[in-house]
Amino acid sequence: MIRKVVLMVVAMTLFLTPGKTTRAQEMLHPLDGPAHDGYLVSLSASFWREYQSQPKVLSSRQGKSISAHQHLIKVKDLSELEAFPVGSIVRAEPDYELFLMAEEEPVESPLVWNHEILQMHQTRTQYSGEGVRVAVIDTGLKQYHPDLDWTRIEAGKNYADLGSSTEDKHGHGTFVTGVIAAIPQNSTGVDGIAPNATIVPLKVYSDEGQSYVSWIVQAIEDAVLVFDCDIINISMGTTTDSPSLRTAIASLPAEVLLIAAAGNDGSNIYQYPASYPEVISVGFVDQDEVISPSSQRNDGITVVAPGVNVLGLDNTLYQGTNTVYGSGSSYAAPHVTAVAALAKEANVSLTRTSFLELITSTAKDLGEIGYDTSYGFGLVQVDLFMNQFLSFEMKATWIEASEESETWQFSWINLTASHTYLVLGATYDSSGRMVEVKSFLVNSDIYGRAMETVSWGHPSVMDKIKIFILSSLLECKPLYPAKIVSKT
Repeated sequence: MIRKVVLMVVAMTLFLTPGKTTRAQEMLHPLDGPAHDGYLVSLSASFWREYQSQPKVLSSRQGKSISAHQHLIKVKDLSELEAFPVGSIVRAEPDYELFLMAEEEPVESPLVWNHEILQMHQTRTQYSGEGVRVAVIDTGLKQYHPDLDWTRIEAGKNYADLGSSTEDKHGHGTFVTGVIAAIPQNSTGVDGIAPNATIVPLKVYSDEGQSYVSWIVQAIEDAVLVFDCDIINISMGTTTDSPSLRTAIASLPAEVLLIAAAGNDGSNIYQYPASYPEVISVGFVDQDEVISPSSQRNDGITVVAPGVNVLGLDNTLYQGTNTVYGSGSSYAAPHVTAVAALAKEANVSLTRTSFLELITSTAKDLGEIGYDTSYGFGLVQVDLFMNQFLSFEMKATWIEASEESETWQFSWINLTASHTYLVLGATYDSSGRMVEVKSFLVNSDIYGRAMETVSWGHPSVMDKIKIFILSSLLECKPLYPAKIVSKT
């Protein structure tokens, strides 16, 4: 059971220390503020090369290398920087602590509901995340949990205790991973949304319960450069905007998607990394699609997903069960991460800009009309989202005409097999004015083919026909772009 309460911290104030004439413009000293452990120091590009070439055992300039990309090192105390030459330091900041975005002791829900409100009935038969690599930057993973396919889980890395395994002592990372990739329909635990994705556990949370920016920065960079991941999930955060963390995320390739938990204190305070512009920030709703009172409310929220009393994988198997209920944006975020894995399977070149456009335009609008700071663009709708990646084809054939009507046959291929579609058709005259509207049901066969014959009135004025395949008549949202048939 996850018992970690999210601790919210106040922003840190930094100031230049008076009296340090040789170092004052480079060294920042914190007042009392967010928890941290040592300092992250960004060195100038020219000095970085000199620093890296020096034997550390003989040098008075000590520090642990964190990021070659950012020329970043870590020191325990700012006094260690006195040995560095003037002009060699670009910035210094505390190595801030991050906290898990899970709530304490949720009440059990009467049913497994999270997949239902995501509307993913059609998608689960078509996509599974095959070939997509997902980095879960978290507390680790329960080794050989029976509801995970261990042929699809890599060793990963432990940044909190280098050289140790990624064994999960807290359960948080195991829960997050299960939402993404648990084996479906095996009567063992829960059903993952992308069960065939490859999971790379990157442990950034110590067994004693600490996590720091320096570990997160290393894990983000390694997720891409070492582990070649397509997607990153981070279900933790801090209220402090760290330049090192911001730079690491801004430097990600456009094809790498990063999804993060928005936060759990119900305020409008920004949590990071979720609130950076490159990140998909996920709030959480209950089974009635109502925003949780604890979900963060600010203009950084992108979408919402299930996160109140969600059933997930447990890391304490000796208790006789493989599952546990949990709440928080921690568990909403991996729902979206899993959907991103399905999208990457459909289109490996998908960029975060395109993903953002598609996931927001197909979300179910909740709360205020349009975007709002509680629900963002709305609740993720998986089938509607994934249908944007299907490339069906339609052919229209003229059959016959009379003074009263004109008959056309429409045929489709590459639809979802054995599925019923609601189709809306409309005719237009040469000025673009709508003449007639008809709706009808189309049933695809086991090969994804369908055919329907339709008669239209007013043939003398009919110039074009538009055909839409809808998600439902109630919402009237097209699953695909309209197909236009021109008589000329």
